Amino acid sequence: MDQIKVIAIDDVIDILEIYKSIFDELPDFDIRCFNNPLEVTLEDFKWCDVVICDFKMPGVTGAEVLENMYSSGLEVPFVFVTAFEAELSKSLRFSSLTHTLTKPFTPNELIECARAFGQFHKEWEAQLIKLFSSTDFQNLNSSEFLELIRKSKSIKFIRGLNVLNSLSKK
Repeated sequence: MDQIKVIAIDDVIDILEIYKSIFDELPDFDIRCFNNPLEVTLEDFKWCDVVICDFKMPGVTGAEVLENMYSSGLEVPFVFVTAFEAELSKSLRFSSLTHTLTKPFTPNELIECARAFGQFHKEWEAQLIKLFSSTDFQNLNSSEFLELIRKSKSIKFIRGLNVLNSLSKK
């Protein structure tokens, strides 16, 4: 099985070291930690399956990190870590690919969340490859192409909601 690739972003180095120690113990995870959200590149976001990001950091919020990633055309599952859930919900447009872990949380809650969204992302990419590789684009008219895009987005949205529902039941 492929490893779930995690990017962790937090302004507190001690928190990143805790994340690293948690995920390094698990063979099915690979983690990259960033103390400065501005150092995370487009290539890093393309590499990962899930982003774990502090919401409130000096200079830039987690919401801005998410919007920068979305504006580049990427949609990777994004988990916000915060003690300020009320503030977070006011400032974000939630999608089926965002989730919030409210401090304090256990290592198991963090692992479960990362695993659920990381696996979701891997399955979503596999479905897209299958969907698009079985399509003859040369003979596709514009309405068929739009239907293909709609279908791929609806599959992602429904699967994302299922992941969120499974996490909220625990």
